Amino acid sequence: MNYQTSPGAPVRSGIPEHGRVPKYYAVKAKLALMVDELGEGGLLPTERDLAVRYEVSRETVRQALRELLLEGRLRRQGRGTVVAGPKLEQPLSLASYTEGVRRQGRRPAAV
Repeated sequence: MNYQTSPGAPVRSGIPEHGRVPKYYAVKAKLALMVDELGEGGLLPTERDLAVRYEVSRETVRQALRELLLEGRLRRQGRGTVVAGPKLEQPLSLASYTEGVRRQGRRPAAV
């Protein structure tokens, strides 16, 4: 049976209809577990180290990292990639930014 997909094949949640999991998606799942273990501010290994660890190309690792960056789970810091903290939610109100941050149990500060 031939499992190659055409460029226009439908994809649902990152998994093509034929059911095979793309390499980047499998790496993304493993990285998501690593992100949970590291916690906020944790530094991820380099792309090269991750490629060796998961036996994939660096481009595959980059695609997985890109998706996690877009989801807000990671952020670039200098030359590395770190686990991002929870996104700050600012509900629509007449309160100031500082008051909104304090209501969420966080400490406002200039970065």
